[in-house]
Amino acid sequence: MANYLRRQAGRSCRAVVVSLALLSAAPAVGHAEPQITGGDRFVNSAGSGCSWAFNAIDADGNPAAITAGHCDPAAEQDDPAAAPGRTFALEPTVKLGPQTGTFEKSVLDGVRDYGIVRIADPARDSFRNNLVRTATGTIPITGVGIPVVGAPVCKYGATTGLTCGVILAVDQPDPNRPPVRFTHTALSLPGDSGGALFSGTLAIGIVSQGGYTDTPTEFPTERPDPVPAVTLPAPLDQIAKRLLAGDGRPTFEQLAPLVDAIIRAHPQFTMIAQSVADVLAENPGLRLRTG
Repeated sequence: MANYLRRQAGRSCRAVVVSLALLSAAPAVGHAEPQITGGDRFVNSAGSGCSWAFNAIDADGNPAAITAGHCDPAAEQDDPAAAPGRTFALEPTVKLGPQTGTFEKSVLDGVRDYGIVRIADPARDSFRNNLVRTATGTIPITGVGIPVVGAPVCKYGATTGLTCGVILAVDQPDPNRPPVRFTHTALSLPGDSGGALFSGTLAIGIVSQGGYTDTPTEFPTERPDPVPAVTLPAPLDQIAKRLLAGDGRPTFEQLAPLVDAIIRAHPQFTMIAQSVADVLAENPGLRLRTG
């Protein structure tokens, strides 16, 4: 399935890659820690912008958060000796903020795509919530749902904001276990990677990848290629910085119903998500914050 996905800009829902030179470090100042919720932006140690999915507690009882595995630079390199990737806040001024965590585990094998981040001590209070962004505020996550074909699903990612659609197909090799992943029609673009998919107040999935496929009834099985880092020329660097800041979200949210209709009519355009239920089944002791 070498030609499974001809991904938009190399990877439709993969991380936005921005030169770290564009994100000059901003020292933390003394103020109360803001809440970091599902759908919020972070930047990894390679300069890629991704989104958080859901806040969690790991098997050792430590504050954690889950996102896409490909948002961990070490997972993309496929080098066991590589140091685990780190996550950083992104300031409203589009400057690199303080470190928020370190990838504790990342899986990127062509089927699964998830990462578990151990939260840094100074940032722990920011992640002690069960919230996910919406277009007008936040909603609390109260549990975990199983993806089912035809079920409605919404997504919040830092690039495109809140978009909604339906689940088109599920990948469930073992009928006694939750589906591993699913396809859906909620618009997702670069930088939404790792973002939250939910139905009502139930956590459903993590934004993984998308694009165009010649075989819409099949799921990919090949490990995706790394996304090369790029230094953008002016004025494209300014556009990228504004996208990182979320300036395009209102427009993308308005386009979402049209995209939903197009993908339903043309399933060759795919959006793939990792199932949260599968992540929890694969990691006993890991649990989402639901209260």
